[in-house]
Amino acid sequence: MRLSIMLAAAIAAASASGCYSEVAYTPGIVYVSPEVGVVVDSPYPQFYVQNAFWRYDNGAWYRANYNGTWLRENPPYALFSLPQPWMYAHYHPYGYYYGSRVYYGSRY
Repeated sequence: MRLSIMLAAAIAAASASGCYSEVAYTPGIVYVSPEVGVVVDSPYPQFYVQNAFWRYDNGAWYRANYNGTWLRENPPYALFSLPQPWMYAHYHPYGYYYGSRVYYGSRY
């Protein structure tokens, strides 16, 4: 009996102390070629290539650094296969389920 009271008190104290769980946000990535993934619904044309995120902005390519900053660099060869990378901003592929909506509109 005493053990169950102590256990109940410990659970109550743990729940009252602000225990929480973190949920990490992972952007939706859709592959448009075997090597190039596009970040869905991004305000910028963002891509996932060779375990790194890349962004195209005003003719220049930027790679995401480990701390979240964007560094201007030469892109990998796979990104040169995209004829118009700026068209992938706000990308919604046909039939892609995102949140509570299914997009059946145009590809761009």
